[in-house]
Amino acid sequence: CRRYGKVVEVVGTMLKVAGVQVSLGEVCELRQRDGSVLQRAEVVGFSRDLALLAPFGELIGLSRETRVIGLGRPLAVPVGPALLGRVLDGLGEPSDGQGAIACDTWVPIQAQAPDPMRRRLIEHPMPTGVRIVDGLMTLG
Repeated sequence: CRRYGKVVEVVGTMLKVAGVQVSLGEVCELRQRDGSVLQRAEVVGFSRDLALLAPFGELIGLSRETRVIGLGRPLAVPVGPALLGRVLDGLGEPSDGQGAIACDTWVPIQAQAPDPMRRRLIEHPMPTGVRIVDGLMTLG
C-alpha cells in the first residue's frame, strides 16, 4: 500500500490529500521537499478518493510540493518511569529542552479508560497545595 501522497486542496484548516492509503485516526507527517517535517496531522475523514486531514498546528510553509506520509499508527504518548519530571506539549513531545523521552511503551490517546474500580488504592497521597484538588481529586 502507498504510504505517501500530496496535498491537493486546503479548505480552512482541513487538508485534502490524494495518493495515500491511510485509515481513520492515523497520524501523518507533512514533509517539505528537503524532507524536514513541517507539521503532523490526523486523518479525520474521507471524501471520494481523498483523505481529509486536520493538522495539529499552523500550516505556514505548506505548498504543493509538501508530501504527506502516513505513519501507520494513531497519536500516542510515552509512558513509564522516564516520563517523571518531564514536561510535554499537547502532542506528547518533550518541551523542557531535555531531549527525547526514552520510553519503551507508547499508549494511544484514544484508548479505553481503565476501570476505576480495578485501580490500586492511593497509599501515599501527593499534596498539591490546592485544598479543593487535595480534597476531591486525590493524587498519588
